[in-house]
Amino acid sequence: MKVLLDTNAFIWWDSEPQQLSNEIVEFLLQPDTVKFVSVVSLWEIQIKSQLGKLTLNQPLEKIYHSQSQNGVIIKPTSSVDGVSSFIAIKSFRAIPAI
Repeated sequence: MKVLLDTNAFIWWDSEPQQLSNEIVEFLLQPDTVKFVSVVSLWEIQIKSQLGKLTLNQPLEKIYHSQSQNGVIIKPTSSVDGVSSFIAIKSFRAIPAI
């Protein structure tokens, strides 16, 4: 089965798996579970870290490499994704989640 980890789930999976339910951890540990994380989540993590809104236990680059070795696949975005998100938020002055 395939699963796309959101930003929080990815951080917890890497650094604080106790924040995830036992069922989720068991699911993620199954060999047939294909784990994805969006490159946008990595971008969000880096921005929040630089703004002081998120403290990582190690640099994002190390998290990226260790999770890549653990089988997490980084899902890229396309120019269509970028244009679509720009159109969706063009009326906002700031992104509230950041």
